[in-house]
Amino acid sequence: MRAQQLAEKELPLEVIPGVRQAEAPESLLRLSWVYDLYRLGAIIGQSRGREFQQEVLEQIVHGLGATSGSLALVDEEKQMMFVAACCGLRPDIVGQPLNLGDGVLGWVAANGEPLLLIGDIAHDDRFNRMVVTREPRLGSAIVWPLKWRGRVTGILSVNRDESTAAFTQAHVEHGQALLNLVVIAIENTRLQDEQQKQIRGLTALNAELVSMHQRLEEARVQVMQSEQMAALGRLAAGVAHEINNPLAYVSSNVGTLKAYLDQVFDLLARYEAALAEHRTAAGSAGPAEGPQFVKEDLQSMIAEVQAGVNRVKHIVRQLRLFSHSGQGEWESADLHDVLETAIKFAGPELRRAPNIGKTIVLERHYGTIDKVDCIVAQINQVFLNLIVNAVQAIGDEGKVTISTSQYDGWVQVAIGDSGVGIEQENLERIFQPFFTSKPPGQGTGLGLSLSYSIVRKHQGRIEVKSKRGQGSTFTVCLPIKQQQ
Repeated sequence: MRAQQLAEKELPLEVIPGVRQAEAPESLLRLSWVYDLYRLGAIIGQSRGREFQQEVLEQIVHGLGATSGSLALVDEEKQMMFVAACCGLRPDIVGQPLNLGDGVLGWVAANGEPLLLIGDIAHDDRFNRMVVTREPRLGSAIVWPLKWRGRVTGILSVNRDESTAAFTQAHVEHGQALLNLVVIAIENTRLQDEQQKQIRGLTALNAELVSMHQRLEEARVQVMQSEQMAALGRLAAGVAHEINNPLAYVSSNVGTLKAYLDQVFDLLARYEAALAEHRTAAGSAGPAEGPQFVKEDLQSMIAEVQAGVNRVKHIVRQLRLFSHSGQGEWESADLHDVLETAIKFAGPELRRAPNIGKTIVLERHYGTIDKVDCIVAQINQVFLNLIVNAVQAIGDEGKVTISTSQYDGWVQVAIGDSGVGIEQENLERIFQPFFTSKPPGQGTGLGLSLSYSIVRKHQGRIEVKSKRGQGSTFTVCLPIKQQQ
């Protein structure tokens, strides 16, 4: 601000009434230029960003008693110049490109020497006749090259019209002292711009590295999970095979034993009926005695054994599905149809709910979705597991909500419940094989791990949001088209 006030209050010798620059003593003329240099240095020191370019140009034009001026900077990458500031000229020329070698500015940029011009230069062959005639007509001009480390980095020009005394060689020499300060300031700005550009580049590179590191970490975790799931799949296949053989014997023998017992109980029933008839004919009194308690106990035991065998069969079936979740035929399917099939399969669980004191409402919110490339049987198993889990998570009454949507080549299926929710510490473990939060005997811990494996092999993902006491929502995201 101090420099600007000085610039406004102080006038060059040329415009002081009664004193012309040509008539002033040489020492006073030099003192004037030194003072101008000081004021210019103050402006450059106080300016920020590119504002100094306009301020410097205005100070130089004012100090030299010029009527107009311009500052052009060289873009070495594009091999062109661009007008960075102007004073006393049309504002729209700022930003205009100039070819090196064309016109007065281009000639000075190409030759690297200052130029003093007096009079009409429209027909000067040095400038390729690219000088534009303007009003008021140009009386004189000085054009300086701005040099930094031996190369031209810009062009500074000041002009006087015909009504003002022409510039002299003394103006050219004294102005050269001002230019050194201008060049330093311009290069400082260039260095600041380059530094900011490098900072932005490094920031972008750092962000890219962070993103790449995150992707690599995700890929590493996915590979580890895939290896773990593959190893567990092989283990599950072996366990299922080993269990299935003796299970077949037990299941077959239990069925045969039940058939034999039914024949024995039928024989006993006929014996008891004959005995009762004989006693009635003989006139003997008293109730007929028979092994009724044995029959009931044996029937209860057979029923429990069959229930246990069926449960083991279910576990083996889940293990076999888990170990063979990558097999099946791919097809393009409507997930709404797959959901309806899963709901139909889950019917026994839904119908059982009223019998165990639950009131469950099933709501569908289907959106418009495209067909999805998938193995229908496996995706049906995923939906069935999630629906059954939702029903089992509900207390006395609640709601199961199924909604579908589509975005950016993906289809989302969200299955939510208003049940008890999942503890936060268990959210990261729910997809691990054999982990279950259900009471003993009510869950195998394979349903969600199997669902996770199937969804991942479909190049999708499965997400869960849950809060204790507020229910859970499992969202299955599948790509519409599978990548090879």
